[in-house]
Amino acid sequence: VDAANTVRVAWGQFQNAGYKLYYAESAAGGTGAWSAASVPNANGAAPSMALDESGKLHLTWHEGSFGLRDIWYATLSAGVWSLPENISQTPSADSLTPAIVLTTDNRPLVVWSEIVAGQGKIQSALRGATTWSTPLNLSSGAVDSSLPRIANSRNDLVAVWNEAATPSRVAWAFGSGNAWSAPAPLVSGAGDWNDAAVAGSTDGTIHFAYDGGPSANGEAYYDAFSLFHTNLPIIL
Repeated sequence: VDAANTVRVAWGQFQNAGYKLYYAESAAGGTGAWSAASVPNANGAAPSMALDESGKLHLTWHEGSFGLRDIWYATLSAGVWSLPENISQTPSADSLTPAIVLTTDNRPLVVWSEIVAGQGKIQSALRGATTWSTPLNLSSGAVDSSLPRIANSRNDLVAVWNEAATPSRVAWAFGSGNAWSAPAPLVSGAGDWNDAAVAGSTDGTIHFAYDGGPSANGEAYYDAFSLFHTNLPIIL
């Protein structure tokens, strides 16, 4: 949703034995008429979107054939879609479920899960002036990692993802796009923890939700924290 209260939605639609990416928007918070159309040259699913200050839409998704997918990216500006760009460029590995965020200087950064030798790794790539950076591995090499999500909180990027440990857990890392902290568990305590969603705010607070718990029937949880705190001086 932008400042003018225009709602934007993207989805993958299965048709004619394959997926096609669609995009729609509606004014007045979604109460206006919806305009829906397929995204040109985009035959995939699992889209993620971000909107920059100029109103340009940044869209990423996974797409491929023969069971192996790559991560793709395109923009929508003044009603015109750009040609899709292949971010991951790994034809021998399956790249899945991308998530996109904009850095403080309006550059798109994408994270995704890449299956290498049967194990998922969390990759990230930052777009420069004309090309994408070489992907960086955010995750630990010891466990299968999947379903990354990312947010911008003040000046820091925060990524979260699932780790198929025993019990399962949610991991996280923070960085600037070109460098990341070592991965660490986001949730502590007994039980299986999965499927985190994350959002950042301008005051530096990071909000996240996840599911799981110590019982067989999981619950939905919410928490928030700040990476850095600035305190007023205290006269001792």
